[in-house]
Amino acid sequence: PVYLYWGARHAADLYIADYFHALAHAHGNFHFVPVIGGMVGESAAAGFDDLKGFSIFIAGPEAMTGATIPLLLQKGAEKAHIHYDEITGTNRAA
Repeated sequence: PVYLYWGARHAADLYIADYFHALAHAHGNFHFVPVIGGMVGESAAAGFDDLKGFSIFIAGPEAMTGATIPLLLQKGAEKAHIHYDEITGTNRAA
């Protein structure tokens, strides 16, 4: 199974949510969980009792990844199976 937790401040920021809802409807092994105005990491961690054996991919701001990884480790995720890409904001125009 694949679970996609996608967080945004506002529902309008989930610009292709309809696509992911349709994908989830068409494929029973794909689950789309939009998180509006909340913490994605908290929502993902709350959705599972044990994350041992899961491969986890995270992309987002440093503060989000930094807060999410400990929550997932507490749920049994293995550090070697957590892959992340932090958005640092260093590419902003001056």
